[in-house]
Amino acid sequence: MLMPKTSNLSNGKWPEVFLWFNLGFCALVSQVVFQRECINTFSGNELSIGLVLFVWLLFGGIGSVTMGKAANRLGPAGRSRLRLWLLVGLSSLFPGTLVAIRLARLVLGIEPGEIAGLVPILGATFVCLAPLSFAQGGLFAVYCSFLRDRSAKGRSRKASAVYSVEALGAVVGGVVVHFALTGRILPFATLVILSAITLVGALWNAQPGRSLKTVLAALVAVTGILLMFSSSIEIWSSGFAFGGAKVIAVRETKYGRLVLARRFEQKSLFQNGLLLYSYPDRLAAEEAVHIPMLVHEAPKSVLLLGGGCGGPVRELLKHHPERVDYVELDRAVITVSKSFLPPAEKSALTDPAVHIHYADARRFVAATEAEYDMVILNLPRPTNAQLNRFFTLEFFTLVKKRLAPGGIFAVEVPSAENYLSDEQKTFICSVRNTLARVFRKVALTPGQHAHLLATDSAELALKPDVLVARLARRHIETQFVTDWRIPSQFEFFRMRMIDELLKACPGSGARINRDFSPVCYYYAQVLWSKESSGRVASAYRWLGDRTGPEVYSVVVLLLAAVLLVQRRSRSPRRVAVIVSLASIGFLEISSEMIILIGYQIFFGRIYSMLGLLICAYMGGIAVGALLSRKQLRAKGREPFSGLMMLQAIATLFPLVMIVFLASVQIFSAGTSVQMLFVLAILLAGAVGGALYVYGNAAYTDAVGYEVQTQTAGTTYFADLVGSSAGAIATTSILLPVLGVFQSLLIASLVSLVGFVCLVLPSARRGP
Repeated sequence: MLMPKTSNLSNGKWPEVFLWFNLGFCALVSQVVFQRECINTFSGNELSIGLVLFVWLLFGGIGSVTMGKAANRLGPAGRSRLRLWLLVGLSSLFPGTLVAIRLARLVLGIEPGEIAGLVPILGATFVCLAPLSFAQGGLFAVYCSFLRDRSAKGRSRKASAVYSVEALGAVVGGVVVHFALTGRILPFATLVILSAITLVGALWNAQPGRSLKTVLAALVAVTGILLMFSSSIEIWSSGFAFGGAKVIAVRETKYGRLVLARRFEQKSLFQNGLLLYSYPDRLAAEEAVHIPMLVHEAPKSVLLLGGGCGGPVRELLKHHPERVDYVELDRAVITVSKSFLPPAEKSALTDPAVHIHYADARRFVAATEAEYDMVILNLPRPTNAQLNRFFTLEFFTLVKKRLAPGGIFAVEVPSAENYLSDEQKTFICSVRNTLARVFRKVALTPGQHAHLLATDSAELALKPDVLVARLARRHIETQFVTDWRIPSQFEFFRMRMIDELLKACPGSGARINRDFSPVCYYYAQVLWSKESSGRVASAYRWLGDRTGPEVYSVVVLLLAAVLLVQRRSRSPRRVAVIVSLASIGFLEISSEMIILIGYQIFFGRIYSMLGLLICAYMGGIAVGALLSRKQLRAKGREPFSGLMMLQAIATLFPLVMIVFLASVQIFSAGTSVQMLFVLAILLAGAVGGALYVYGNAAYTDAVGYEVQTQTAGTTYFADLVGSSAGAIATTSILLPVLGVFQSLLIASLVSLVGFVCLVLPSARRGP
C-alpha cells in the first residue's frame, strides 16, 4: 500500500510519511523554479534545463549513495540526527541557491543581454545546484534507512513505498506550480515557503527535547520574516544578474519573467533573460524597420512579429501603412512598456492603424487569413528552441502563404558591418538556404542589424539610390537611416562581401533548419560558444560533422564494453540490473526532454507548462511504481522476468513517440493535442516508475535483504546517473546535432543495451 495502515499511525508513521511526501513536493517545485531561473539567467536557453537536470540527477545519485552508506553505519539516534541536519541544511539551501544562481552572471562577468557559453553555464549549475541536489538525494536514502529496523521481508517493497510517496508529492507539487504559483508568486517567496514546510517537517519528526524544538520553531519564524520582505529581496537579488544596471521592477507572468532595469538614462526590458529592447535606442529601432520597408515599393499592410515596443511601431507608422498587425505573446510586455515609455511611444501603440494581437506568433500566422505586403520577424537570434521555431522551413512556409503578391518577408540576423566570422557566415547560410527552399529570391542587407529578405517577386530593390528616393518620397524623418548613411551602408566592398557569401551558401554544407532537426539552434550554439570559448565552439563544430551512423556505432561500442564487464563479473545478474536501470534512466529522461522540446516546437510556451508537464511525468512514475508494487506483492512474481518484459516495452516507446510527433506535425496542433503531450509524458514516467520498482526488487533478490539500505542507494544511483547522462547528452548534443527523430532512435538503442544484458544466459542464471 502507498500509505501506512491506520493501525500504525499511533506509532508515529504519519510524520515520517509527511517527510517522504514533502521530499517529492519540494524537489519538484524547486526544480521548476531553478529551471526557470536558469532560463532567465542564461538568456532563455533550454540547454540550461538539461544542465539543471544533469546536475540535479547526478548529485542526487551521489548524495543517495553517500548518505545511504553513512546511515547504514549509524544507529537509530544517529540516523535521526543525520536526517535533522539534512533537513535544516536543505531549508537554508532553497533561497540560498536562488541568490547564488543570480550571482553567477556577475561573478562570471557576463554583461546584461550577453549570451553565456556552454562552459560558464555548466560551471554555474554545478556550483550552485550540487549542494541542494546532494541533500535531496541523500534524504531519500536516509528515509529508506529507517526501514531497516523493521522485518526483512518486503524491505525492497518498503523502499519502493518511499519512492512512490515521493513521486506523489512531486505530482502535487506540479499541480501547485501550474495552477497556483506560475505568474502569481515570485521565485524567492516560493522558495521561502518551501523552507518553512521543510522546517515544519523537521519539527514534527524531531526527537523529544525542548531546546531542539525551540530552535526549529525559531527557524520557522525566520522564514516568516523573510516572506514579509520577499518582494524587496526579489528585486535586490535580481539586480545581481544585470551588472551595473538598477532593477526597477520584476514581474512574473505565465509566459516568463519580465525585468525592467535602468542604466544611466536608458531603460531596458528583459524577458526570460533576453533583451527585448532598450529605450532610448533610436538606431536599433530605425534599422529594424526602415531598410526592409524601403525595399518594398508601397507597403500598405504590415505584420510585425515581436519586438514592437520601444520604437519599431512608431517607425513603421512613418511609412503610412493602412494596417499594422503587431503580435506579442505576453500582454504584460505592453503593460510594463506603457508604464515608462514617453507619450509618443505609447500613442504609437494606440494608433488606429495598429492592431495588437496577444498570441503566439506562429499560431497567429497559421490561423489568420489576412495577406500582408511586409512581414517583419523582429526576434532575437535562435539560441533556444522557443526562438528556433520561427526560423524553420515549416514556419517560413506558413509566412509565404500570408504574403500578398509582391510581398516581402524580412528576418533579422546577427551580422557586422565590415567582417563576418566563419560562425556568422555558417549561421546566415543556414537561414538563407532554408529561406531559399521556400522563396524564389533571397537577399541580405548589410549592417549591424542585417536582414535576410525573401520574396517570390522578380527583383528586390537593394540599390541605394532607389532606397534614398523612397525615403524622401515618403517624407520620413530619421536620425540614423538617412540619405547619406544608406549609400555608405551599401557601399561596394560590403555588397561584394555579401554577394560572395550568398553565392557560397548553396555549396557551403549549411543544413536546412526544420522543426524536428533544429540545426539553426545548433549553429547559434556554435556562434555564442565562439564568443566565450573557442575550444567549445570547435568541439560543437566537430560534433556537427558527425552523422547518425557514427553515433549509432558509439552505442554499439558501449554495448560491447558493458557485455565485457558483465562477462568478467562474479555477479552478472547484478551488473545486468544496474545497466538496465541506468539505460532506462537515460531513455526516460531523454524522452521527457524530447517531449518538452516537442511541446515547445508546436506551442512555444514551455515556461507556463513546465510545472504541469513535469507533474504528469512524476505522476506517471507514481502510478507505475504503485501498480508494479501491487503486482509484485499479489502474484509473487519473480522480479527479474518482469524487468526483462518492461525493458522490452520501454525500448519500443521512443519508436511510438516518433509516430506520435510525426502525426501531430501532419494533422493538427490544437488544444486537444496539448493533452496528448501530457499523456505521452505521463506514460514515459509510468514506464520509468514500474522499471525502478522491478529493478530494485531484482537487485535486492540478487544481493540479499540484509543490505536493504545499500540496495536502495545503489539502484537509485544507477537510475539517476543514467538520467543525468541522458539529460546532458540529449539537450546539448543529440537534439541540436541529430534532431528529434534520431535522438529518439539513440534513446531506444541505449535501452536495447540494457535489454541485451538482461536476456544473456549468464544474467538469468547468475546471482
